[in-house]
Amino acid sequence: MRRSGLWAPRWCLLALCLSVAIGCAQQTLSPAVPIAGMAGRSSSLRPLRSALDGWNPTSTLIEVNGSFFGTTQSGGIYGIGSSGNGYGSVFRVTPSGEESLLHSFKGGPSDGSGPSSLIDVNGTLYGTTAGGGTYNKGTVFALNTSGRETILYSFRGGADGAYPRAALRYVNGTLYGTASSGGSSANNGVVFAMTLSGAERVIHRFNGLDGQYPAGALIDVNGTLYGTTEEGGADDDGTVFQMSATGRERVLYSFRGGADGRYPAPFLVSVNGGLVGSVNPIGSFAGSIFSVSLSGKERTIYGGASAAGLILSHNTLYGAGGGGNHTCYVISSSSPPCGTVFKLSPSGAGFTILHSFDGSDGAFPAAAPIYINGVLYGTTSEGGLDQCGDNGSHQPLGCGIVYEIGRTGNEQVLHYFSPPSSSGLFRRSAP
Repeated sequence: MRRSGLWAPRWCLLALCLSVAIGCAQQTLSPAVPIAGMAGRSSSLRPLRSALDGWNPTSTLIEVNGSFFGTTQSGGIYGIGSSGNGYGSVFRVTPSGEESLLHSFKGGPSDGSGPSSLIDVNGTLYGTTAGGGTYNKGTVFALNTSGRETILYSFRGGADGAYPRAALRYVNGTLYGTASSGGSSANNGVVFAMTLSGAERVIHRFNGLDGQYPAGALIDVNGTLYGTTEEGGADDDGTVFQMSATGRERVLYSFRGGADGRYPAPFLVSVNGGLVGSVNPIGSFAGSIFSVSLSGKERTIYGGASAAGLILSHNTLYGAGGGGNHTCYVISSSSPPCGTVFKLSPSGAGFTILHSFDGSDGAFPAAAPIYINGVLYGTTSEGGLDQCGDNGSHQPLGCGIVYEIGRTGNEQVLHYFSPPSSSGLFRRSAP
């Protein structure tokens, strides 16, 4: 059964605006817009707001020259109004919490919408958008650290793929990525390669048996690419796959459902010669963290928890995901926990919650943190001070935050996102 092309755990409700329009291939836009007074070192502080801010950050941060860069799914300058929540943004934030809006997406036809996580290639940021572009099927873009953007490629939605939803991977001078749909009439998705100037070629089209709906970033292990698909495989419950740089693919593992889980999360981490990932919680299954050897042997290393993303640092896995001690809004008779940041060993031992979000200091982390000098930095897709919602179908939470967690586990909010007060859509300030 086809699910959404974008993996999202049941506890993570994201405002994902994939705006539909028609477009052209290239543009440049104005440089970064500083947002005055946005610093905030503690969740007890209440920074000033700006009508230029984005909201719903769902990306992993990257560090470039001492600043962090990330994306928001909604907000920005364009597409705000009674019928739109904005096309998303790229932002920069310093370790002290000063934020700048680097780029506001316009949507199609001249720009993308719904950006992925970014990568840094020689000081230039590269990413994908799941919407917008000439054909309304998503884009690949480049952005310098002053905010000047170039659309490198607009997906057509046919053989070349459609709706790329994940970060790119740079290997030996080439960008590699996944598009969650397109490739064939069955729309199973593709893996593509691209030059830094935007020449795209598809290296693999999924056929269902070898995977379906790749929505995650690839990883590179000694020149070989690895990734996951949401569905497909022997039991249609998702796969872990291996691929050469020329597109020769092998299914390492097909999930079976039941205690094995189904619908793997859109990431993998290379750990001690193997791969580690997570399986989506669904129904009574609470999710799990698994490992797969490069020969295809899979085992659960930690059950009863799931991760939206993991990183490996100093032989410890750090992750963000569901669970925690605090519940957030009520939806359909359930009260999902606001989420956690945690750590565990590569063997699965020593699982420890470092921080449990309570809504005011963040909620529903949708990406892995990064680890720098003993401190974790990351984003949550909701939570914070101002309240974002959908006009009453659930109790709204904040618009998302940027956080840091120190060696002692103490969390500090570096930045609170908020919708522009001029939109009249969601803004309802907390006391």
